[in-house]
Amino acid sequence: MKDKKQVGGDESTNYQADQINIQQTGLTYADTRQLFLDLFADNFEKLRKEAAEVAVERATSLVDNLMERMAREAPERIEAARDPAFQLSVYAAQREAVRGGTEDVEKLLIELLMSRTKEQSRSLRQVVMDECVTLGAKISEPQLAASVIASATGVQCVIDCG
Repeated sequence: MKDKKQVGGDESTNYQADQINIQQTGLTYADTRQLFLDLFADNFEKLRKEAAEVAVERATSLVDNLMERMAREAPERIEAARDPAFQLSVYAAQREAVRGGTEDVEKLLIELLMSRTKEQSRSLRQVVMDECVTLGAKISEPQLAASVIASATGVQCVIDCG
């Protein structure tokens, strides 16, 4: 190292050695922060997309099966779709079908909606059916032993939580 000459500018750091190895291990704060943000963004978008696909599939299934049943059993009840209150009931049923995610929940909701189409004016039966739509699907499957009986005399929701 005797014959080495070193020159540096203002505010420079000079190192003198026969050999310098500079190793940076790990990520910097900025790199780590960005990695975590990217990781979250990538996975959050993926999960959101996958969940949205499942939700659309379940909501579509409910509507397709409802419309098929209405067309087959009571095509005149399709007019009920003009009623904003019925539209809200269908939306509530879609939301609960997405949450419930089972065929049994979907069948229960369709049965309620079919009964609901019979009600042209605001009645106690209509209110009860609307509430059954939101309540029935929220009860877990082991707790749910529900039967919905629609008839000219009324709608009965029997829920056994035992």
